[in-house]
Amino acid sequence: MLPGSTSRSTSGKGKAAASTNDDADGAAEGSIKLRTSEDVYHRLIWQDTEPDAASNNGVNNDNDDHGQAYAADGEAQGARAAADRAAAALAGEPFDSRTIARVRVRMGYEDRILGMVETSLLEWKPMPIGDIPWHRVWYYRVDDQLIWDRAERVDFVFGSGNVPASGLCPSFAKSRYASALKNTAKMHAIEQARRGGGSSRGRGRGKQGGAASDAVAMASAGVGATMAATRSAHSNGAFVPKGITMLNVYRFDAAQGDWIVDGASPSDQPIAQEYLARARARDQLKIVTFNVLFDVYQPELIHTKERTPRMLAFLESLDADVIALQEVTGHFLAQLLEAPWVRASYAVSDIPGGPTQNPTGQLLMSRLPFEDLSMSQINAKKKAVVGRLQGLHPDRLTKMIVLHLTSNMHGDASLRRRSQLTSIVQQLCSPDEDTVLLGDFNMFSSETLAPRLQDVWAHLHPNDDGFTFDSKHNPLAAIISPNGTRERLDRICLFSPSRCSLKAAGISIVGREPFEFPLAPISCMLSDHYGLECTLQTRGDFDPSAEAEVESSEEDALFALSALPMVHHSAVCIIPSPAIWAPIQAIRAKHDKSFDRWMPHINLVYGFIADEADQFDTAASRFTRALQGNAPTFTITLAEFDMFQHGRSCTVFLKPTRRHEQQAILHLQRILEQQYPQCVEQSSRSPKGFVPHLTVAQFGTSAEALRFIRQWQADWKPLTFTVSTVSLISRHGTDPFSVSKTVYIEPQAVAQDAEDGLVASSNPAHGGASSSSSAAPSKNAAAFATIVSVLKRIVGEHASIQLTGSHQLGVDTSDSDLDVLCLGPHSLSLDAFQAAAVNEFEAIGLRSVRPVCDALVPLVKLVFRSGAEADLLYVRLPADAHLPCTPAQIKPRSLKAMDSTAQLTLQGWLENDALVNAIPQPLLSTFRSLLRRVKQWALARGIYSNAAGFLGGFSWSVLVAHFMVKTKPSPLGDEDQDSTGRPLLALMHAFFVHVANWPWPQPILLNMPLGATLPADAIGESVMPVMTPTWPTRNSARVVSVSTLSVMRAELQRGADLTAAADCSLAAVADPLGVSTLAKGILVVQLQCLNKSELERGAGWLLSRLGVLVHELERCGVACRPLQRVLQNIHEGYTRAEQAAGAHGKAPMCNYPLTATALIGMSRMNAAVEGTAAAPPPDFSSALVRFREMFEAWSGKGFANLEMLPVKATSTVVVAADFAYQTQVLGR
Repeated sequence: MLPGSTSRSTSGKGKAAASTNDDADGAAEGSIKLRTSEDVYHRLIWQDTEPDAASNNGVNNDNDDHGQAYAADGEAQGARAAADRAAAALAGEPFDSRTIARVRVRMGYEDRILGMVETSLLEWKPMPIGDIPWHRVWYYRVDDQLIWDRAERVDFVFGSGNVPASGLCPSFAKSRYASALKNTAKMHAIEQARRGGGSSRGRGRGKQGGAASDAVAMASAGVGATMAATRSAHSNGAFVPKGITMLNVYRFDAAQGDWIVDGASPSDQPIAQEYLARARARDQLKIVTFNVLFDVYQPELIHTKERTPRMLAFLESLDADVIALQEVTGHFLAQLLEAPWVRASYAVSDIPGGPTQNPTGQLLMSRLPFEDLSMSQINAKKKAVVGRLQGLHPDRLTKMIVLHLTSNMHGDASLRRRSQLTSIVQQLCSPDEDTVLLGDFNMFSSETLAPRLQDVWAHLHPNDDGFTFDSKHNPLAAIISPNGTRERLDRICLFSPSRCSLKAAGISIVGREPFEFPLAPISCMLSDHYGLECTLQTRGDFDPSAEAEVESSEEDALFALSALPMVHHSAVCIIPSPAIWAPIQAIRAKHDKSFDRWMPHINLVYGFIADEADQFDTAASRFTRALQGNAPTFTITLAEFDMFQHGRSCTVFLKPTRRHEQQAILHLQRILEQQYPQCVEQSSRSPKGFVPHLTVAQFGTSAEALRFIRQWQADWKPLTFTVSTVSLISRHGTDPFSVSKTVYIEPQAVAQDAEDGLVASSNPAHGGASSSSSAAPSKNAAAFATIVSVLKRIVGEHASIQLTGSHQLGVDTSDSDLDVLCLGPHSLSLDAFQAAAVNEFEAIGLRSVRPVCDALVPLVKLVFRSGAEADLLYVRLPADAHLPCTPAQIKPRSLKAMDSTAQLTLQGWLENDALVNAIPQPLLSTFRSLLRRVKQWALARGIYSNAAGFLGGFSWSVLVAHFMVKTKPSPLGDEDQDSTGRPLLALMHAFFVHVANWPWPQPILLNMPLGATLPADAIGESVMPVMTPTWPTRNSARVVSVSTLSVMRAELQRGADLTAAADCSLAAVADPLGVSTLAKGILVVQLQCLNKSELERGAGWLLSRLGVLVHELERCGVACRPLQRVLQNIHEGYTRAEQAAGAHGKAPMCNYPLTATALIGMSRMNAAVEGTAAAPPPDFSSALVRFREMFEAWSGKGFANLEMLPVKATSTVVVAADFAYQTQVLGR
């Protein structure tokens, strides 16, 4: 029995047998307690152990009842689908110390080449992250116990399917999988021995060949032994990989008068050895490839009957050592095998009716001795014939791979060919052997070969087109392809020529001469293709002993990278500047089915390699090196709509119309694609090649698409942006794509949009550092002077303009915003003032002017180009008040006659004024010094926000004032006012102790008029009442909750403990809080917006309702620590966040250019006492539902999108938020 595990109830045949087991002797040794779906749902928040990278695999969090999977499906197909879902869910189960250590879980899956393979769950990379589909997962085991078995439908995870009557897990050692793994291991060992075993002959199987090589060669006995299963045993027990068919070599036996299986070893083949000796003596190996044109289609036009004997005579005349033929039919093969010259000299790879013709295939003929012969299944229809021969070098084999890749009858033929060739290279080529690939590649000149392949024709004749398929001059080619195709479809390639003992001495095109015969309407050719004849020689500089010492090169890197699978959950793309997203997204939101998954983008490479391990790091480095100096930044203008047609449906896209812009994108795409030769889908999808486009819509018919295109084009304003970066994006599971890496085309470039201030820079430190303190005073002073000048134009020369907030209290800093209160005449209404202010300030060219009309205190927000910011408030004086006057001079009777909005606006100034007047004059300077430090500390520790449920600036001011009035500390000397020495730290310590020990909810009252009593409703249910110094008083801390009070108490106690130490410093006390330290689980609440006005409105609403959400979560039993500010556009920090050490997981990048994000740390309200059972995780879904309802009621239709997502504190979104927090809140 697993330590600490118990069985759980199950369904299926063994339902009644499984029960809870707490026996001390552990009798039920197979029972296992695994996680429930509720645990899966809450795993991100309530995980008790440290998170691990493996737990980031995708998990279905929708609380499906997995126990009903099989019952719901019923039929075999449904059962398989249910098993796939169970396999997918199990891979994401959070095995931890409370159940089963993840490292103990192993899983088995079927590899399409090797067969059954087992791996640790920690190393498993399923689809969509990896390249193994769920239906190839067969089992999970813990040690020797099978906890999930697809074949037997055993499931101890979710309790679905069949469970043994004993209720115990089956033994893995006794299962079919154990033996399957042994066979896989044996097969792998034989293959390794075949490649690397043997003695002085190295790879040969002569008298000194290795035993493993003997076994493999002997395994080829038996006609056409097809290895259709994972493995297949031959007479000596050797195994070959799945997808490989060992073929017989046939040689003509004159004594028997027939072709027989040649079972003799190469050394016992005298004719072949004689030809081998001749080839080595002249140091020449002549090879030929020819597509002989099958007669399955249009036989009456291609004259096969007349062509075949002439083709055979021509092949004889070439006197080649090796001949590779394609499109060989049984009829052609029968005539070939009747030819005396073939019978006398050649061994062949097949006979009529053999496995390579279906109905046509490839044929390999050799005068040199065969070591072995096989056929590799490339895909459902394509095969490669592979012959390993004794060649020119005595210690190395020569492998001939005869292939025939997909023709251009398919729309995606180029992509298929690329995939097929990559598979051939990866599976069949090795630098330990001299490998030649030859045949009909069907590749156009625009297509690139796989890494490490040397195209012999291009190498020897770089300036010669070398057409082997020429519809202009070959009548048969014109019949097959009447569109005038002229291409070099046939190739001969050397694999890894730098490590090959052979070199190409010459290559020529053969079979170009026509022939005539009676009754033929035209001169006929041997085939629609021409053939290739190539002469190979040994390299004089080849040193086999130094082969292993060859250093890695770019060729090696490309070869290794080409082995990485191409997936469709990652891409390399151009993302337009967010400043131009709005009109694009307005169309996409209604018409693009992928709106929720993709941001606006122009794909350059898609599919791409998976975003795992350090693969994206490598990709970014390769792209950076490739682009350096080769692709400067350029500008794109999206000016025109166009469409692709896919049968009846259509995709509408935006495109650049200027030719130089299109060429710049094509150049960029070509450079990037060359770095990963297997990822050529974008350039291979159609005969047109890569077409730059930004998808905006899909339609069912072309007529509908054209109608919308005309409509959009009529009103479209071209969008221009600069391409200075390319983005590596990826997604995980059902999440949207997010930017994982950014590659800068010009690393030093900084592009700033003056309209919205969005910054893209290669410098990680760029993007939000505040101005220096020396510049700040002049910045604010200049801004205030401008405000005064404008307000006097609006209100008149006698306008009363007052600074309030931190400036009124005298504790402003270089980073303080300006809070300006303007008093105006009764004749000027609030609406008229705001309209005039917006017009005036916009006219002088501020960066931003925005009226906020729906707040409790209406204002106009101003952002100057210098960086100074100001909140402009206005109060319309009552009819009996006259300018100039100050707020303090307004009579109480007049104040009561004002509307509530005006009263609230004045209240802030009046309360600050009362607060300053409450401080004894000798202590006023000390009060300001202490308050400045307390605010600095509260901001750094994340507890400075009234909206988030903490104390706002005014409440902290009241607490400091209360401390000064009640304790009456000694004033600080002038030298201590702004120092970090002991006098100030001692004063801070006394303040921390005073507030930390206050008996809440007893209210803080700074002063109370004689005879006044506290109103009964002034406090209510407040947990931390901090009353204002004006009368009638109000509670300035009414939004503080139980959780936030607990957080502030802890921070106050921390401050008290630190300042009590003799070696304490202010820097240690005000050490900034990291976002990731809020809690182990964090709720991300994000408003996703299309434009700046939405962002500003949304950020304000989110901040104002953050305290409400905290209260709702507390009702569900969740203790909260909200981040004190709403952060904007945190996705801009994803690139840097991904580089941060310890960042795990992916945060969804929204499909919107602008975001406002709030974060709330969450933990259990009442943690379990040590030694007692842990309480179940609280269900806070109802709080999220209520908050979403509030958002929808406020926003209406068509506004921003709201996302609420619980994540781990180590997720990328949290790390990215931390960068934003440092710059936007802490000013770092």
